[in-house]
Amino acid sequence: VEGVENSCIAVCYANEFTKMLTYESGEIRKSLFNDNVRDYQGENIINTEIAMTIHNDPSKFILLNNGITIVCDDFKTSTKKITIKNPQIVNGCQTSHVLFYSFKKGFDISNLPLSIKIISTQDINISNQIVRGNNRQNQVLEEAFETTRPFHQRLEEFFNSFSAEPKIYYERRSKQYNYNPTIKKTHIINFRILIQSFIAMFLNKPHESHKHESRLLREFREKIFLDVQSYLPYFTASMSFFHVERLIRDEIIPRHLRSFKPHILMMMRQAIAGNLPSINSTKIIDEHCSQISEALKNPAQT
Repeated sequence: VEGVENSCIAVCYANEFTKMLTYESGEIRKSLFNDNVRDYQGENIINTEIAMTIHNDPSKFILLNNGITIVCDDFKTSTKKITIKNPQIVNGCQTSHVLFYSFKKGFDISNLPLSIKIISTQDINISNQIVRGNNRQNQVLEEAFETTRPFHQRLEEFFNSFSAEPKIYYERRSKQYNYNPTIKKTHIINFRILIQSFIAMFLNKPHESHKHESRLLREFREKIFLDVQSYLPYFTASMSFFHVERLIRDEIIPRHLRSFKPHILMMMRQAIAGNLPSINSTKIIDEHCSQISEALKNPAQT
C-alpha cells in the first residue's frame, strides 16, 4: 500500500502481548494509547463480555474478538519475535486493558490466542485513516476522531507544561483521567468544554457556543484548531471556564446566571483585555491572553 513501509498480521498468546503492555513496575503503559480515540471505558457491557470470554472460554477469544491494531514507525521480524519501534495501539484499547486486568487478577492467559495487525507508516494521514477505519464498528463520535489530530496532542502537552496552581488538564480522550485519584474532576477540561468556551470567548459567539460539539466542529472548522494558531487562547478559555465555574459554586457569581457562562466569558475577556485581535496573529493574541491570565490570578476581584 502506498505510504505503508511494512505490515503483517501476527498471532500470539496473550501473556506475550502483556509483556509489551506492562512496565517493569507492573503498571500498564498508558502511552501506548495516545493515538487511540478513547481511553479505557471501565466495566461497561462490552468490556464485561470480553472479560467473560477470557475467563470462561479463552480458546475462542481469537474468533470472537477483532484483535489489536498497532501503528508504528518500523518493525523487524525474526523467527518468533517482532521488535516494534514507537508502537501505538490504535484499535484494541479496551481489549488490551481487559487482558491486562485479567492477568493482574491471576487469570491464566497463556493459552489465549490473540490476533495483532502491525502497520509501519510515517504518513500521519494514513495513520488517522487507520484509526477511523478500525473504530467505525463502534459508536465513536466525529469529535473523538478530531482529537486524535496532532494539534490536540500538542495542546494536551501544552496544558501539561503549566505547573502553577490551579492546574487544569485537557481530557483529549474520553475517561483519560478517570483512574488518577490525584486529579479532581473539576480540574478536567474535556473537548466539549474546550470548544464551547473558546468559541464563546475568542470568536465572540456565546449565543452559538451552547450547541453540541460535533455541530460546532462542523460550523467553525475553518476557524478553530488550525496549525497556525497559538495554543494559549485555548488554554486561557479553559482556565477562564474553570474560574467562572468555581465562582458560581462559591456563589460569588449568582447561580441563576449559570446558563450565561458563555456570555460571562466573552464579557470578562473584553473587560480585561479590550477588543479581540485576530486569533491567527500569534504574538498579538498571546499578549491579549497574558492580560487575562494576570487578572485570573485574583478571579474574585476580576
